[in-house]
Amino acid sequence: MIVLLDSSPLGMLTNPNNTNKTKAITKWAISLRRAKVSIIVPEICDYELRRSLIRRNNQKAISKLDYLNRNFGYLVLDTKTLQLAARFWADLRNKGLATTGDKELDCDVILAAQAVIVSQKPENIGERVIIASENLKHITRLADADTWKNIKP
Repeated sequence: MIVLLDSSPLGMLTNPNNTNKTKAITKWAISLRRAKVSIIVPEICDYELRRSLIRRNNQKAISKLDYLNRNFGYLVLDTKTLQLAARFWADLRNKGLATTGDKELDCDVILAAQAVIVSQKPENIGERVIIASENLKHITRLADADTWKNIKP
């Protein structure tokens, strides 16, 4: 299995405060890693989270984000992904299912495109590629996604 972290679970993992939610998601990530599940930080989610951390000058969380990027997989954006995301964006709007305003970047379609591209790589055929997200309504229209609590090794 390959798990791509959306911004919300990624934010919980980088939270420098030792809250119950932070402890629970950290335990979850450790259990996935022990089960040899690949956990990946998509570049679009790093961007989405990092910009808010920089704005708040949250250096502890930025350091944790950098640590996760080094120790989990990191999925960079590329032309093929952005072209697929553009197709998703247009198709959703043509169906009346827009997830954001027409002038918004729409990180969800970019994340979904990244998941689809990962699932199509020859080395990943037969692997479940799933997005851990709190925003299932929009993402599940395009890719496999579930809340992090429901994703088991």
